Amino acid sequence: MNRKNTQIVALLIGAIILLIPSVCTAVCPEGCTCLTEAEANKLGYTLCEGIKKICGYDQYQNPMYCYQKPTVTPIPTPVCPEECTCLTVEEANKLGFAPCKGEKIFCGYDQYQKPMYCYEKPAPAAKALPLESLSVEIVPENVTAKPGDTVTYKIKVEWIPETWEGTMDINITINAFGFEKTFEYPSIPVTDVPPLVQEIPITIPDNAPPSVYKAKVIVKAGDKTATDETSLTLKVPGFEAVFAFAGLLAVAYLVRKRR
Repeated sequence: MNRKNTQIVALLIGAIILLIPSVCTAVCPEGCTCLTEAEANKLGYTLCEGIKKICGYDQYQNPMYCYQKPTVTPIPTPVCPEECTCLTVEEANKLGFAPCKGEKIFCGYDQYQKPMYCYEKPAPAAKALPLESLSVEIVPENVTAKPGDTVTYKIKVEWIPETWEGTMDINITINAFGFEKTFEYPSIPVTDVPPLVQEIPITIPDNAPPSVYKAKVIVKAGDKTATDETSLTLKVPGFEAVFAFAGLLAVAYLVRKRR
């Protein structure tokens, strides 16, 4: 074989080697590609049908196999339950919406790739029920004290309907023979069912004269007012002794007069 023929043979062999990958690609099943292992790893491809099937060699004589794109199972975007809407957090806050069913349910992204969640329009607030009736009871029925003492009364308030909610204003007034003193207290919020039981302390003024007083409790709630009364007997220390001494003097006088 002369030199010219040798060159022709060498060119043909080179051309065949270069054509091997193209020819071998056809060996792979449809949807698969003939790649080296390095190329497949770079692309994230997996073995075609899970089988390591050789399909040729590259120009550097590295073995090539049939690979396919990995099967990606799309993650379905959750659908918001009925009566709920897919919104961003900012949109929900602007509308005053609350998380759907009280849960944070992801439902996608907006055009700016902000996460979106399922929200629902808050239920309208229940209409407040009007107060139909109000009553109060104060105990004990009678208390004896002296100026400067602190007396504690216990009041029990009832109302209808039981689901009524609001505030109650309570005060106690003592009065007798022109002397009157009113004790006012902070409003009491009502968030529970009746009865409301409350202990109310009052401190008798030092200048209150001895007498039998009316202690009147007044409760106001809504457009209703309830009252109840009890007695407060006020005595001054030593006052009874004066009367006793006067009585003894009277008895002594009568005895002496008879003699």
